[in-house]
Amino acid sequence: MLDNYNEIIAIPSEFEVKKIFGNVSIKVENGLKYTLYRDYLILLTGVSKISTTYNLTKFLSISSNISKIYLVGIAGAYEDSNLNISDIISVQKDYLIDEATITQTDNNVEIVTMHEKGINIIDSNFAEFKVVESMKVVNSNTVSLIQTDENICNAYRDKYGASIENMEGAAFGYITSQFNIDTYQIRSISNFCGSKFNDSWNIKGACAKLKDFIDGVVDANI
Repeated sequence: MLDNYNEIIAIPSEFEVKKIFGNVSIKVENGLKYTLYRDYLILLTGVSKISTTYNLTKFLSISSNISKIYLVGIAGAYEDSNLNISDIISVQKDYLIDEATITQTDNNVEIVTMHEKGINIIDSNFAEFKVVESMKVVNSNTVSLIQTDENICNAYRDKYGASIENMEGAAFGYITSQFNIDTYQIRSISNFCGSKFNDSWNIKGACAKLKDFIDGVVDANI
């Protein structure tokens, strides 16, 4: 089943899949979780860089026909990003931001990445994606640690001019680049980062926008 497709959609979590598609059946093949939506393969990568790296590499190693992937999921927006809850955007560059030394003195935050220290985790410390020109195009940070400290979040935002953060993008884009696969990253804003993190969530609205996008992708390929 998994090697019968040349274009797929990847979604990090079963939680997001159920919020987007409803109570669909999650199947397992070769240890990989997936579902089908109108005969389109939806691959679950798992949340975080580690799960994404393992599951996506495993999938691409057994699925040699893949030419295009859409990574679709929710994300948090930084303050002053000019984004609103439930906005949907296309990511152009996604940076590794917290593989770094982070030093905070009062309100001053200094971030020195491993890349800047001469230790390259991925080339140039970012992954690059193809973009949907009709959508708002932004840069993103991929994080392991979710910050609610406003000063650190602002430093994350300002370091690379990112508007949003997620937990998979840079790893995902780096892996697909090694397989020479055209890759898009589409995110819908479910919450704000920083001090508003606990009070700003609208997962239902964000996932409704993702469903509209996925329907458009599927319709375009029928």
